[in-house]
Amino acid sequence: MTTRRKALLALPLLCSPLFARAQKSQKAAQRRLGILYAGSSDDITAQLDAFVAEMGRRGWFDNENIVITMAFAKYDAARLTPLVEDLVRNRSEIIVTFGQAAPVAAARATATIPIVFVDNTWPIERGLIDSYARPGRNATGIALSTGIEATTKRLDFLREIVPTATRLAWTGSSTFLFLETVSGAQHIMIPALTAAAKERGFESRIHEVRDWQNLEPLFKEIAAASAQTLMSLPVPRTAIRRFTELATRYRLPTAYFDRENVEAGGLLSYGTPESESLANAARAAEYVDRILRGAKAANLAVYTPDRYELVINLKTARALGLAVPQSLLLRAQAVIQ
Repeated sequence: MTTRRKALLALPLLCSPLFARAQKSQKAAQRRLGILYAGSSDDITAQLDAFVAEMGRRGWFDNENIVITMAFAKYDAARLTPLVEDLVRNRSEIIVTFGQAAPVAAARATATIPIVFVDNTWPIERGLIDSYARPGRNATGIALSTGIEATTKRLDFLREIVPTATRLAWTGSSTFLFLETVSGAQHIMIPALTAAAKERGFESRIHEVRDWQNLEPLFKEIAAASAQTLMSLPVPRTAIRRFTELATRYRLPTAYFDRENVEAGGLLSYGTPESESLANAARAAEYVDRILRGAKAANLAVYTPDRYELVINLKTARALGLAVPQSLLLRAQAVIQ
């Protein structure tokens, strides 16, 4: 069931009769906002705080002129549909979603209530929008990725570090390999991924991750396929350290989405800077503010990332017996020694 977040932002209160009357008058004008996430509130606490802080800067305060209802599925996909249905029944005027699965569940539940997504990948492929410039539907927001362009850059970086490699393994959960769409169909990413690898001289094979808590069988499977390099689709935070340990033990130069993987011992990452996740949450508040003031989600262009960072772990490179070209190190935004 949905839960109300009791204290989202500490605000100084003026204990005057005038302020008390203002509070009472605001109650009659309260707007309703829903927030939906497939995981746990603990995972996005900083983003929620950034969102609420920006809402406050724009004049919207929970329990004053807006009512914010938050719903967390706690990694149980079956809970998403009833949660979003609750938000619809509660007359949410806008539903803000975080991550990958939540906006799809929201769009399936309503074609009229505006949806503002935060850090969603491939929103066109998921059927959430018609285009980035003009979404055309009831969803808009912040895209974390606009296709496989960033993924192909990771392939390029791997090629520079391991120029003689010809066999590549892809790993990822079904969430990313088989994108759920609003229509209920699947957008299968595998052909695009394998084609991109082939263009760069890699024969590639997909290895779907079925159990993030028990990764040893996955790496044995990859080793049996004689893979020389590895491309990892997003790794859950709880599995990062174990994943990077096994990649090093099996001597697999690996490219990741997020810097956190490289800080945990991965070879390289290429993606949006960590600070962008907080900035994106604040950007979502701007979308919400504009919609509350009359804008249509269909007409609000989706924000797409314009800044990526390359992070390289030289210690891991040395452990794998690899020499990272100086030209690549000069292009990196961060080098871990």
